[in-house]
Amino acid sequence: MELKLIVAIAKNYVSDRGGYPIGKNGTLPWNIPEDLKRFKELTTGYPVIMGRKTYESIPQKFRPLKNRMNVVLTNNLDYKQEGAFVAHTLEGALSCLECNLYKQKEINNELVYVIGGESIFKKTLPIANTLEITHVNQIVENADAFFPKWGNEWKEVQREDKKGYSFVTYKKLSD
Repeated sequence: MELKLIVAIAKNYVSDRGGYPIGKNGTLPWNIPEDLKRFKELTTGYPVIMGRKTYESIPQKFRPLKNRMNVVLTNNLDYKQEGAFVAHTLEGALSCLECNLYKQKEINNELVYVIGGESIFKKTLPIANTLEITHVNQIVENADAFFPKWGNEWKEVQREDKKGYSFVTYKKLSD
């Protein structure tokens, strides 16, 4: 199973938080329609794993995300969401996807996207194969959600520069 992290990040690194801003007050700190279009194009047809706060930050009319298997990670054992699978550990969610226990028609479980938030990205970065990052040429002050810094085990393999942002794909180098 391939695990891809998909995220848009600000250009400023916040050292005391150990990451790049991705959210502020429960929302994205920018409005980039082409990024949302790319997100939809890449993730449609695949499972998406997200934390509860990320799921709840999606406008209600768009949840669960259509044509994707929505897997919500939460510590709340009583949490339920119609149309979404709820898991309480990352290992449990990945195991169920690997065993096709969450299999839905027209969803390919061979590839899973992790879509946030901060704690989910921190847990999955070490085991991910690919990063799909939108580098936003913007400084975000007072952010409250961050994407962790990644190391030199990642190699940029594709870049598409746009006005004010870039779509960049990174692959993890083999051991």
